[in-house]
Amino acid sequence: MISRKNKNGGVEILIAEDSRTQAEKLQHLLEEHGYTAVTAPDGKQALAAARRRKPTLVISDVIMPELDGYGLCKAIKSDDKLKDVVVVLVTSLSDSQDVIRGLECGADNFIRKPYDEHYLLSRIEQLLMNRDLRKTQKMQLGVEIELGGHRHFITSERQQILDLLISTYEQAVGLNNELKLREKDLAHSNQVLQGLYRIANGLNRAVSEREVAETTLELAVELPGIQAGWISLREGESGFRLAAAHNLPPALMQPGALEGECACRRKLLSGELDSVANIIECERLAKATGDRRGLRCHASIPLWLGENRTLGVMNLAGPGEGLFDEEGLQMLYSVGNQVAVALERAGLHEHLGKLVEERTAKLAAEVEERKRAEGEVRALSADLERRVEERTLELAIVNKELESFSYSVSHDLRAPLRAIDGFSRMLEEDQAAGLDGEGKRLIRVIRDSTRKMGQLIDDLLAFSRLGRKPISTARIDSGKLVGEVLEEVQAAAERRAKVVVGPLPPAYADAALLRQVWMNLLSNAVKFSGKGDDPRVEVSAYEDGADTVYCVKDNGAGFDMRYRDRLFGVFQRLHGDEEFSGTGVGLAIVRRVVTRHGGRVWAEGKVNEGATFYFALPKGGGA
Repeated sequence: MISRKNKNGGVEILIAEDSRTQAEKLQHLLEEHGYTAVTAPDGKQALAAARRRKPTLVISDVIMPELDGYGLCKAIKSDDKLKDVVVVLVTSLSDSQDVIRGLECGADNFIRKPYDEHYLLSRIEQLLMNRDLRKTQKMQLGVEIELGGHRHFITSERQQILDLLISTYEQAVGLNNELKLREKDLAHSNQVLQGLYRIANGLNRAVSEREVAETTLELAVELPGIQAGWISLREGESGFRLAAAHNLPPALMQPGALEGECACRRKLLSGELDSVANIIECERLAKATGDRRGLRCHASIPLWLGENRTLGVMNLAGPGEGLFDEEGLQMLYSVGNQVAVALERAGLHEHLGKLVEERTAKLAAEVEERKRAEGEVRALSADLERRVEERTLELAIVNKELESFSYSVSHDLRAPLRAIDGFSRMLEEDQAAGLDGEGKRLIRVIRDSTRKMGQLIDDLLAFSRLGRKPISTARIDSGKLVGEVLEEVQAAAERRAKVVVGPLPPAYADAALLRQVWMNLLSNAVKFSGKGDDPRVEVSAYEDGADTVYCVKDNGAGFDMRYRDRLFGVFQRLHGDEEFSGTGVGLAIVRRVVTRHGGRVWAEGKVNEGATFYFALPKGGGA
């Protein structure tokens, strides 16, 4: 507990307040006005202090720990030595029960917080004067009060009841006045917010610079305290142009009245107008002749876009000599920000519109050019189709003639070959006794050569037919087909090879042509792997995107990768006849068949380490 005495102090006031800051502030105020002030942090300590040293008056907060303000007041009024001490309760008066409890505990007065210092001091002086009056009026009075639907009967001294009710009434009047001011402020704020909303909504719909400026001014005059306005936008480094004006007095509607320099434009260019400012004496209004409708001053709102760019200035004038307060200037600054953004958006919209028009015109020209080009392409296509048809017809005739020629040549070649083969067989059978070993060898050479020549003629005829024969695609069981081909190959081979066949997915191809592919690849693999001590052939497959890749690998003679591009050509043989027999047409047939199915073929190998041949077919079949 802290105690201080003023040299003029004849009245001691006890302050019961749990807020140290509030207690010290009140103590300082009282001591400045000649009172002796004592503080206590709660009701319990305040009661103890009052009993130790009787105060003249107690000012107590209602809400405190240990013992609240009502309890402290009741305890003081119940004590014969303290009952004449004046007790003032500090409360918010937020509930009618505060009044009832104040009457019940015998409080002398209410002070509503936050309190006005002058009112508090005048109330203390009045209570101290009434204290002497009460000493001569000891009449007890019963008062029945109905609050909140309940009746309360209060017994106390007449003057105490009167003082308490008067203070309650005064506080209620003060509250009512504050509520009216707040209602007025709320109505003003609501009007401002509605105006700002209308401006924002109007700006959202505006799509051109003119619309933005006119909409802004039309709606701005609906804001409190605004009567007229005009917007000037920057043009070049130091120029301005009038974008829009609304509700101007006749004096400003004269030709040239809004042209040229003025204070707000100079301040904007110099950078002084970085926020909304009141222009007390407008140069234009001062110089204008005619009816000005009492306008003399206006607010200048810079239209800032970002931190370093201004689009112009908006001037809004109020009636008479009224200036906008700080709150009004802040409101107008927010309007200026909205206008600047809307103007920038409108500028971009107009620029975009021009770009769209230019692009549309360019696209139209491109469309016309494309139509012309398409016409030329159609004409060229028609001419090309005609030429293709003519060339196709010519090729068909040539192919027919070639086919006839092939059969004729085949017949002409086969006749002497049959004669040679027949006579050599007769010599071998009928004259064998008269032939020595060399003669017999030569006859065998003749017969082998005629057989190879016949096989070559058959392969060439088959190769020539591949380009003309139509393809009939079907689903083929690859494993079954490879098994059948292997039986034929192994039966005809001079030496069998160990063949391992892995799982093979089905193929979509012409069955006869695919059989020819497998026959050529497997016969080559068995033939070339036969050169080693352990001839082996592996057949496998794997998926590669939309293709199935089939592989035939042997461990025989192999080939040099430098010559891999020659493998699939007609009559291209990398091994001599003395080592491996063949016509040199088989791999060319493989490539033509696979290519016609929309696939591809390739090979890998090393000399004396074997070779692997691959061919890929589309999973769903080729063309």
